[in-house]
Amino acid sequence: MGFSPDEITYGLLIDGYNREGHNIQDTPKLYYKMKFNGPSIGHMAYSLMTGGLCRWGKVKEAEKILKVCRDKLLSPTKSIYNILIIGHCESGNIEKALYYYDEMIRDGLTPPSRTLRALAELANKDNTLLIVNEVFDSLANI
Repeated sequence: MGFSPDEITYGLLIDGYNREGHNIQDTPKLYYKMKFNGPSIGHMAYSLMTGGLCRWGKVKEAEKILKVCRDKLLSPTKSIYNILIIGHCESGNIEKALYYYDEMIRDGLTPPSRTLRALAELANKDNTLLIVNEVFDSLANI
């Protein structure tokens, strides 16, 4: 009788790759192994993959995870949006950060204060504070 890994087992492996950084390129390989041999992939695995890629500056690759999630007809979670917004803020891309912020709001999700703080800090550095003021004003309408 063998051991069959489940989503949590794979999630722990993904998290381990994320922490090491030098193994981050193996995350897509692990995803495909899960896809073809493992359990169904849920929000937890997608969030872990997205977070790990953003943590190591691979925000464009993390966006691909969002596309895969949508292709699987899984609605992106607050966590996935939060990770992408903060990832873009950390890489200095206010336009993409605001794009995902708008998507998050359209999907009926309220961003956590950490996300708003990251947007405000980037806008302050980027001299786009007026845009972020609009973001905060829009929160009053939620």
